[in-house]
Amino acid sequence: LIAFLENYGKTIPRRTITPMLESLLGLGLLTIYLESCSIAVAWENLGEVPPREAQKPVPIFADASNGSDSRLRVLSEQSFEELFRLLDQSIISAAQIRILHAMMWDDPDLQELKPKGPNATAWLKLLADIRNRRHEVSALALRDLKLKLNRLAEKLATAGIEPDAIDILRSPNANQNPVRTMAEAICAMMGDKLMRQNPVKFLDSCLMINEAHGMGRKRRVSRSFAGRKRKMMDVRSAILSNTLLETLVHLHLIARQGVLSFAEFLRILRERYGIWVDECPPGVSASQEDLLNNRAMLERRLRDLGLLVGVNDAEFMKHLRPRFHRNHQA
Repeated sequence: LIAFLENYGKTIPRRTITPMLESLLGLGLLTIYLESCSIAVAWENLGEVPPREAQKPVPIFADASNGSDSRLRVLSEQSFEELFRLLDQSIISAAQIRILHAMMWDDPDLQELKPKGPNATAWLKLLADIRNRRHEVSALALRDLKLKLNRLAEKLATAGIEPDAIDILRSPNANQNPVRTMAEAICAMMGDKLMRQNPVKFLDSCLMINEAHGMGRKRRVSRSFAGRKRKMMDVRSAILSNTLLETLVHLHLIARQGVLSFAEFLRILRERYGIWVDECPPGVSASQEDLLNNRAMLERRLRDLGLLVGVNDAEFMKHLRPRFHRNHQA
């Protein structure tokens, strides 16, 4: 945001730059949120926070036709199905982190290990070690949590409430991983609104769903599941609005002294933001024809916006250019 304003704040009209900043904020928050969810799941599976170089944006297939091509729209909707699976997993993973954090924060033997700043990587590694029985306090901490599982199950049963949580707390494998068991039980008691609707609402806000300058579309469809009756549900797809394209092109021309090829722009979208256009992300089954069609549509739209020039069809001759001058060039 700072770089964008320093370079274009005086040359782009206010009515134009405001939606550009909104799209940049939405994309940034979306990328941070989804990558944080991915890190939480990795923490549970690997027992530590992945190193910085291994942290990648969550992949989303973007429909460059903005919904006009039904095949590309469906492919983008498939990628959102994978994204929602990640969100569901991350909710349980994050709950485990919060439970362990609350248990161990005041432990007198761990005060020297508490994070002194915003980087909590070492603290998260410690919590994972305790969860996975790799720390000297693991036995005592996990035993205390097992006692809490039993007490909570008894109180819920006595009150005659939360049968789903009671089943989780009293499952045969509950004591094998008491941290996850407690997390699943708490999430079951919190209900669908807190566990699914609120995170999805935040996701829709980042995507600016169905707004002119947003990068998300939502539609209502009828689907059947495993032979059951059909029901209505919302499906989402990612698009690349003209505002978002203009913003990203101008932003990434700054650091490259005004030289940015079309192929490099596609790589930036994929590696920095997780936006896949001409390659197939995990969980999506797209033909080479679909991918080439999506790439061609994006190229054509950039040309129509005056953001792409090329003297012939050679890929290395296709370069992006700004529509607005930078402040010092005005």
